[in-house]
Amino acid sequence: MDRLDIETEILRALANPLRFQIIKYLSEVNEPKCVNNIVHRFNKSQSLISSNLSILKQAGLVKVVKEGQFVRYSVKSDSIKELLSAVRKLSEEYLRTYATIQEE
Repeated sequence: MDRLDIETEILRALANPLRFQIIKYLSEVNEPKCVNNIVHRFNKSQSLISSNLSILKQAGLVKVVKEGQFVRYSVKSDSIKELLSAVRKLSEEYLRTYATIQEE
């Protein structure tokens, strides 16, 4: 797997709205969260959350720590927070441009 494949896998994982919301949530909280916390936060089934966490893990975006019977998830790197910040800035620029076009 080369660098382009890895970059594409990361972006593909984040392209799904639920996975994007999960990674944003995990980047904003100060402690690892178990699946049940994430299920409660998004009001989705445990199987849906677990399968999406698995994809995020496979893409190298989340860290998994087993504590007894619990499995806790957190963002794997501060680079993820930087990426989310860049996406937020891009979306703000897009919205400003779109608003300018609408005013014309």
